[in-house]
Amino acid sequence: MTDSRRPSRATGSKSADNALQLANVLRREGSITVSDAARRLGVSPPSAHRALRALQHRQFAAQSGDRRYHAGPALLPDATEQAFSASLRGVALSHLAHLSLAAMRAVHLVIRSGVFLRVLASRESDSAQNEDREGALFPLQSTAVGLMVLAEMSDAELADVLPDLPGPAPDRAALTAALESARALGYAVQDDAAGDTQIGVPLRWYGQVLAGVELTLREEDFAPDDVPGYVAGLRRCAALIEQDMGRGFQPDPEALRG
Repeated sequence: MTDSRRPSRATGSKSADNALQLANVLRREGSITVSDAARRLGVSPPSAHRALRALQHRQFAAQSGDRRYHAGPALLPDATEQAFSASLRGVALSHLAHLSLAAMRAVHLVIRSGVFLRVLASRESDSAQNEDREGALFPLQSTAVGLMVLAEMSDAELADVLPDLPGPAPDRAALTAALESARALGYAVQDDAAGDTQIGVPLRWYGQVLAGVELTLREEDFAPDDVPGYVAGLRRCAALIEQDMGRGFQPDPEALRG
């Protein structure tokens, strides 16, 4: 018999998706009311309020005296991270554009932000989609580069991070297998919620994986035999970005750790 008091995996996934949607609204627009959040999500005000309270608990939202919810500290990177992100985006844009044109695929530059990845830049044929994706947040375990970030962690670091990953608890056996594969190959392949496939390689700064480059393939375009060619292109792009970053920005790498 099923315990009706225990939320199902589907319910937990929907709740996490609602919270992530609201985090992206706060990032783009700065603030939101409970009623507006309910309207956007298509849920009741109490459900929207629970999602916002969950974000507030993790410091992704903060409530002001007028009862609006505003972007919290976790959505507002510090000066060092902002400078690093701006510099990284600036040197990467031309390399992303070249790779996107050569591969005829969408390419994204992403950076770690705590237990999320933030899209810094996208290059694809639809420029409107470029703007829509940039700044979006995705849980680490849901992206190819996120798997690379997790794969680089020590057992102790991973044990600290896993309980904080957004959404339902990941299948530990499946996650362990994915991380072992990422470590062995030096790249990761991950299917997203829309059924598309991401291939991602890391960007290293003083030996740390702080960011990465991903290429997205629609479900109908994915062919396993094509993966080595895409990985080679991604690695060339990442190497050029790392080379250009090494000529300029010199922050303390410890200040950039999520």
